[in-house]
Amino acid sequence: MQPAPHTPTLTKHKGLPIVGILPELLANSPLQTLSHIMVRDGGFVELQLGTKPVYLVSDPAIFRHVLRDHHRNYPKPDLLYGTLKKVAKNGLLTSEGDFWLRQRRMIQPHFHRRQLANIAGTMTESIAAVLDGWQSYATIGQQFDLGIQMSHITMNVITRTMFGQGISSTELDTVARLVPDILNYVTMRGFMPLVPDWIPLPVDRKFERNYAEFRALVQSLIDRRRQKPGSDLISMLLNSVDDETNEQMTDDQLFDEAITIFGAGFETTSTTLTWLWYILDQHPQITDMMRQEISSVLGQRTPTMEDVSRLPYITMVISECLRMFPPIPLLPRSSINDDNIGESKIPAKATILLFYYGLHHNPRIWAAPEEFRPERFLPDTESNRSTFAWLPFSAGPRKCIGDEFAMMEAIIATTMILQRFEITVTQKDLVPRFGATLRPSKPLLGVVRKR
Repeated sequence: MQPAPHTPTLTKHKGLPIVGILPELLANSPLQTLSHIMVRDGGFVELQLGTKPVYLVSDPAIFRHVLRDHHRNYPKPDLLYGTLKKVAKNGLLTSEGDFWLRQRRMIQPHFHRRQLANIAGTMTESIAAVLDGWQSYATIGQQFDLGIQMSHITMNVITRTMFGQGISSTELDTVARLVPDILNYVTMRGFMPLVPDWIPLPVDRKFERNYAEFRALVQSLIDRRRQKPGSDLISMLLNSVDDETNEQMTDDQLFDEAITIFGAGFETTSTTLTWLWYILDQHPQITDMMRQEISSVLGQRTPTMEDVSRLPYITMVISECLRMFPPIPLLPRSSINDDNIGESKIPAKATILLFYYGLHHNPRIWAAPEEFRPERFLPDTESNRSTFAWLPFSAGPRKCIGDEFAMMEAIIATTMILQRFEITVTQKDLVPRFGATLRPSKPLLGVVRKR
């Protein structure tokens, strides 16, 4: 039975006159600064950023209020999303209102479990293709960047599941070159509220070139799929019809959804897998238990979608990794009208910082939150915790549409790697770096050897 939610009392963190906490954010890691405020002042804190109040949220009851119960009053603001709109235009991540609802109705069915079964084979083939390239590293014991390798895996998966076998190796290389740069631009520009978009920066021109090249490539792939449909995601979206309007997506809408799915399906899962190998290197006993489960369920057989539910311990480990290192550390919302959260009044046009990292590290919710404990996700333990305490895919109507895809990919990739290789991390002193996604502060270096 879920515990009754309790809305915490709003506290205030004043900071300095006029500038508020801005000097603290600039002097230290924003992640560290906001985490310290959360631990000291609680899960609902009013901050001062310049002349405007900002509300830092790290409590399940308020996440539920903003994301589900009163979500219509808290749309996505220009902070971060203004830059995302330059990339994803009217994709699911950035659109609002009736247009968003129409797109969601058309796309959601293609991410249901029964549809994922159609692309599971492509997923395992894409992962195996990258792992085959590890053989040379394993033979000579060459150190390599595990973060880059995880990106190769997730990029191969999302590209092949999106466009099938119709994309050439040259086009695949182009996607792998362009998408990370586009996402890095979002991180840099999106969290620079003091530099308006109308002030040009050197990176703007590079972004515009990359974006134009990527758009042309995706459009050519869409055109190709119109002529020769397949079983990939783009073919499914091309055939999608809104039940209420009987309309299909335009090419612009298809492109917006393609870049949205690319960003969500590539960067976030590769970040999770990168942190997973870092943490498993520190917990060899957990790795041993994962291998025991794989041996019992699969032996050396390649996992299928049906096997995912038969690997509960691996699922718990990945869930705990998502708790400790949520791919998206923070997302803003903005209030349309005055609102009351508990006994506290929130004015219209207020900025709400949904601090997912703080939620997942809140000591009022999680015992010893800095310790890696997969047993937190045993069924009996989960039932005693708010469903809004663990939100790696967010919640409410705007919950990530690809959550099952991401979990399936992470479980299958982890299983296939553990079946074939031993990984030893050689870079030991990593900390999370604040950005649009929670990447490590340095490259995760390591060596692999064949099992």
